[in-house]
Amino acid sequence: MGLIRGVLHNLFPNVFRSNEQVAEDRRKEEEARQKEIQRKNTLCVFSAQLSKDEFEQIVLNVAKPIKRLTVKISNQFVTGIVRTQSGIDTWEFCLDFNDFGKVTGNYWWVNKGNPDSKIPQSYATQLQNEIVKYIQSK
Repeated sequence: MGLIRGVLHNLFPNVFRSNEQVAEDRRKEEEARQKEIQRKNTLCVFSAQLSKDEFEQIVLNVAKPIKRLTVKISNQFVTGIVRTQSGIDTWEFCLDFNDFGKVTGNYWWVNKGNPDSKIPQSYATQLQNEIVKYIQSK
């Protein structure tokens, strides 16, 4: 019986969870939802540590070497427009750099466009690294 229960537990982990565990997971999910709502509703303000112009320049500089990528910037949002390899079509992804009212380098995906492409993740990681490096240098 123990072997069967172990196999079933691995296949269907939620079946063998207690009511307390389920309630705790729901509480954590609701907490995360509320925190995300709070983050989104906090007005993003650029500071002396990283001005809007500096942010925009970093965004453009990081995108420059990626041949199929162009970017648009609207406050803390960065929209990437990627040309397909054939060059016939484009698709978009969007990053939100509002970290509870500041731009710190942390970002959230608003839209990932083509989840199979490595361009959005690569660009986002490079951009995050450059923003953090810039802020730390000041």
